[in-house]
Amino acid sequence: MNHPILLDTENVLYAAVVTDVQNMTDVVQRIRTGKLDACFLKGHVLPDIFITALAARHALASQLSGSMITKTIQTEILYSLYPGRKITTAFAQLGPCDSDTSLVAILIGKKDQHEESKKCFDEILDTVEGTIRPVTYLRTHFDREAINQIYGINTTDQNVDVIVNDIVTKLALKGLQK
Repeated sequence: MNHPILLDTENVLYAAVVTDVQNMTDVVQRIRTGKLDACFLKGHVLPDIFITALAARHALASQLSGSMITKTIQTEILYSLYPGRKITTAFAQLGPCDSDTSLVAILIGKKDQHEESKKCFDEILDTVEGTIRPVTYLRTHFDREAINQIYGINTTDQNVDVIVNDIVTKLALKGLQK
């Protein structure tokens, strides 16, 4: 099972990759109606979980400073992963849709409330009918073409670490856009 990722002195990130999802339409509906209190992302557009930890840290900082662009921390994480400024495009390109078969689920929890946060995350994962994989699965099961399109980078013949570096650079430069 995956271990939580320390985001700062108070918060941790719980993450799981779920493949072969059988009830994606139901999951997407529950996400849209706010019945699943976690962030869900397309599984094939993330080459490494580090990028989601970076986005979660950014979302927490935005929440703390009162500068969130979206309404919830979950949607702020998704928006923080997108290199552009259009929220609806971010949701469309990074959020799961009915035809997807894999997803990444993430939840920010309090470090000092590990058992409670873990239980909450496990309950969320129980609503998704699929195969839970370790987050390292992302490093070998991502769609280079989709990443090229979303991030405007060239992933051809690049190893996963170079791709992650290029995405992180794109996300860092987002803050400089007007």
